[in-house]
Amino acid sequence: MQSTSRHWQLSLPLRALPFLALAFAALLIAPAARAQAQQNGPLPQPLPLFPGDNWWNLDVSAAPLDPGSANFIDYVGRTTGMHPDFGGDAGGAGDPEIYGFPYASVGAEQPLVPVHFVDYGDESDAGAPGRPPGYPIPPEARTQTRWIEGGWSGDDPRAGGDRHLLIVDRDRRILYELYDTAWRNGRWEAGSGAVFLLDANGRRPDGWTSADKNVTRSATFATPTNGRAWLREESTAAGVVHCTGAAL
Repeated sequence: MQSTSRHWQLSLPLRALPFLALAFAALLIAPAARAQAQQNGPLPQPLPLFPGDNWWNLDVSAAPLDPGSANFIDYVGRTTGMHPDFGGDAGGAGDPEIYGFPYASVGAEQPLVPVHFVDYGDESDAGAPGRPPGYPIPPEARTQTRWIEGGWSGDDPRAGGDRHLLIVDRDRRILYELYDTAWRNGRWEAGSGAVFLLDANGRRPDGWTSADKNVTRSATFATPTNGRAWLREESTAAGVVHCTGAAL
């Protein structure tokens, strides 16, 4: 019995080694998976984004209708449907082109990289408040498709259009926006850049470009007749939202 007992004590750890190895590998893989950048990946939690008193989170179910509401709806089209554009296919098989705006979801471990602003540097944010300069651009966006608006990779000279790059730091709850984003001259270049804290109600200074009016502070939409219109919310003491922009 004594010999059998000693044999059992020695064989148990040997049997457990594969399981211990798997557990150790899982510990190593889990942080890497959390840190991995994802196309149209997880948003910051908990939802909703922005504070409860933010204009986008106001309960407007009992708000009075705008006097021009019927004209707005008729102009756009009462039977016209709406859908979010987060990067749907625009071309055939093997074509990288996409509709709308994809976004990159990154973790707090995503390194910041410098961005050279070529158009609106004086209206661009060097980085997030309280953080070093730079934007957490995933390295995949340089050579892989469908990270940037339009679908083309950052280093593809054939790419055209506005080429917005939207990056959500899901751990720090920060939104980064870049316009005309491309890997040129051995560096990341953009026409402009803007950063928004998703736990605050801050807005861009009046007159400044926002890098991408489609997210957070303005609502942009296209109609068959007007091509593109934009609405910008303005808060008032009464909590009413006023919109300014293209005539509808």
